[in-house]
Amino acid sequence: QEQQSDDEELRKLLKPKCSFDEIQNAILLSSSTKDEVRILKELDSYDDQNFLVEVSTTTSNSIKYLVKIHNGVESNNFLGAYEKNDKVYDGCSSVINFQNDIMQHLNKHGIKTSNPEIISGMPLAIHRLPV
Repeated sequence: QEQQSDDEELRKLLKPKCSFDEIQNAILLSSSTKDEVRILKELDSYDDQNFLVEVSTTTSNSIKYLVKIHNGVESNNFLGAYEKNDKVYDGCSSVINFQNDIMQHLNKHGIKTSNPEIISGMPLAIHRLPV
């Protein structure tokens, strides 16, 4: 019970505090193309940071995405599991992997939900951002 309480306090302390510019730069660094990225708005979140973004592609289409910046506790747990697994995403054991796996499983079985984009072979991108 005490560990759970400590983790909860740490999540509040390590909630991301990223600016629109930092989010935009992280998206551009993760993208193979240099499309136009607009941050439409920040969305409510308990201990992460979520943004609705619009990416205008070269074909003059635009696509909206949800960008999630995980809190420091979950990010550190993921990075520890990722390093322990020789920097291979598959087989990592973390809440972030679990969330991504659930979304992918639901979509695969016809239940429409958010679906992580595959970036460099993983359904996430790793960037160091401020908390």
